[in-house]
Amino acid sequence: MRKRISPSIILLSTFLFLSCESHKFIQTVSFAVDKDYVIEINEPIELDMLLTRQDIISQLNFPEVMRVTKVSIESISGTLSPNTSNKASYFHSSGNIVKPNGKVQAWNSENGFLPLPFPVVQPVFNIANSAIEEGINELANQIFEVLSELGDTSTLEIKITVKPEAGKLLAINANFKIVASVEYEYCQYVPPFFSEDDGICDL
Repeated sequence: MRKRISPSIILLSTFLFLSCESHKFIQTVSFAVDKDYVIEINEPIELDMLLTRQDIISQLNFPEVMRVTKVSIESISGTLSPNTSNKASYFHSSGNIVKPNGKVQAWNSENGFLPLPFPVVQPVFNIANSAIEEGINELANQIFEVLSELGDTSTLEIKITVKPEAGKLLAINANFKIVASVEYEYCQYVPPFFSEDDGICDL
């Protein structure tokens, strides 16, 4: 015996479909960008860390229609592994964000926190809590600008300076890592009672 679909169910489904509106929702996602370095120095050296829009977008599953509203830096950290030829017991690290009109310092172990001790087995250091607030905010702003321009192909450049203990050979393998969160708004068609706001999506 065939079951018949109630006309009321059909009418309700049709009503819900026709009454759907494009409403705005908010989502937060995180991404990480890191780079490996082999360092063997007895005097300061400057390293490049480049972040492209593609590096970031490739980790984020953005909807087709969206708008980035906020970027926050969660951590800036490094993982170190020893090299048998190392003679240094510590080193300093600093980072500068390169801008068209100059540089903004993001961290500096010689101005605000202790030098990084070495050697120990695979130490991990996190400098976000001791970093320079202006530099961290600028890094977040730069990432925000890169993500806000859909066709942007620019590269965010960070100069990392490593300064060994005076007169000692610093020989390490290092990984520098930046973790950030991105908040964005997006549109989705839903019945009015499923929306998180009272307005139609304006994206």
